[in-house]
Amino acid sequence: MKKILALSSALILLCGCSAEPEVASPETNRLFSADAVVCTAQTEISATVKRLGNNMWCAEITAPESLAGITLNYSADEITATYHGMSFTLDKENAPQANLLGAIFDAIDDSALLTEMPCDSEDGVMTFSGQNELGTYEIVTDADGNLSAVNLTDEDITVDFSDFVVIT
Repeated sequence: MKKILALSSALILLCGCSAEPEVASPETNRLFSADAVVCTAQTEISATVKRLGNNMWCAEITAPESLAGITLNYSADEITATYHGMSFTLDKENAPQANLLGAIFDAIDDSALLTEMPCDSEDGVMTFSGQNELGTYEIVTDADGNLSAVNLTDEDITVDFSDFVVIT
């Protein structure tokens, strides 16, 4: 009976212990251009995005047709929208729909400031987990370290990146 109790206790202790989560650098602190497909419960938006610096982004919307041709330039606190030569500037706080992309950009910029983040790795694909004022997010990089996806888990927003090119 004592042996069974000792064995049961050992198994409970072994099963209850878990390894420390893996940490690594997300390698997002670089300038790049990529095609992006943003999916929410209500819409899907395609755009070419460029990270031009921390809190400096440009998004040229290519789909849906009703939004195609709009260019959004993001700086620290403002969004400038341009369409066929006309432009206007808004504070990010006053433009929740236009700031959908801004929420994604903020997650990438937040991760770029970190030297390491918790992550899971499988076949060279790294999934980094983070949190900011918008909630929790995941950043996925491919085997080459290039950004391949961002998921804003609290908002149910996913972004898939393709044709990733580092700007030198």
